[in-house]
Parts: sequence; structure tokens; C-alpha cells
Amino acid sequence: MVNPKLKSPLAAVLFSLFPGGGQIYNGSYWKVPIVWGVQGYFVYEWIVNNKTYVSYKHELADSLSAGPPFNSSDLSRQRNINTLIQLRNGAQDNRDSYAWYIAGAYLLSMLDAYVDAELSGFTVSPNLSSTPAGNVFALNVRMKF
Repeated sequence: MVNPKLKSPLAAVLFSLFPGGGQIYNGSYWKVPIVWGVQGYFVYEWIVNNKTYVSYKHELADSLSAGPPFNSSDLSRQRNINTLIQLRNGAQDNRDSYAWYIAGAYLLSMLDAYVDAELSGFTVSPNLSSTPAGNVFALNVRMKF
């Protein structure tokens, strides 16, 4: 049995422009700390990986500005540069991955708010019976042993 809609899905999505806003609008207050926690964690990790990337980027630039490492006597310097390149690229990949995680969590939060608002008109009760429309024929069978 469907009740009239109580919540607007469009309003829920618009409120979701602020993380957790759609969940607050729908009255799903228990979801708000989850949304904030997941988003906060992903933003924190993005910041940490961005700082690491920038640090390795500057360290690599300083290493390269000291001169080209092309002579064989400077083999350890070449290894250091290769290591810095790998570390910089790894930090960049991690940073970019967390940017995608942030966007995905943001979109999932909006989708959750939309679905919750769309389904807000449905009743949830232990009585699952419904009244059929029109003529109804019933068959009753009793068996005794």
C-alpha cells in the first residue's frame, strides 16, 4: 500500500550538495556520521598523499637541478633519482585514487538521499495484508488427521 509522498527526491538531492544534508532532510540522522566519517577520511588521506607528492616532487627537482647523473661514477645518485621518481608517482597515484573515492562517496550519498526520499511514501508495518479490489473468490481447505 502506497501513501502519498512525504519527501521530495529533488529536494533531497539538492540538500545533499552539503554532505549529509540529504540524510538530515530525510530524517535518517544515523547515516550522517557515516557520511561525514567516510568523506572526512577520504579528504584526510587525499591531503596526506598530496603533501607527500609535493614533498617528493620538490626533492626530485632539487636532485635534478644538481646536474645530470650520466657518468658512471654517480651511480648511487641515479638510483636515488629513480627511487624518488617511483615514490613521487606512487604518491600521485594514491592522491588521485582518493580524489575518485571522494567523488564516489559524494555521489553515493546523493543517491542514498534520493532513494530514501523516493521511498518515503511507503509504509513499513508488520501488517502486510492488502485489500483486493473487485470480486474475490476464496477457497478454504481443511484437512483433519
